[in-house]
Amino acid sequence: MMATTGMGRSTARRMLTGPRLPAPAEQVDKRRLRPKGYSDESRLLLEHVWALMGCPCGKYLT
Repeated sequence: MMATTGMGRSTARRMLTGPRLPAPAEQVDKRRLRPKGYSDESRLLLEHVWALMGCPCGKYLT
């Protein structure tokens, strides 16, 4: 099953035993409605700074 779906064992187990999830179209629409946190220009600058710092996780960015 993992080779077919591409999911790990724990993710597949959660999907099979967890509550019913909304249809994928509903999930995508919810994500699209969320406003962007940064402009495209700001995001490119942040990605550049992040790469210069050695790609640290969010905990070490602050």
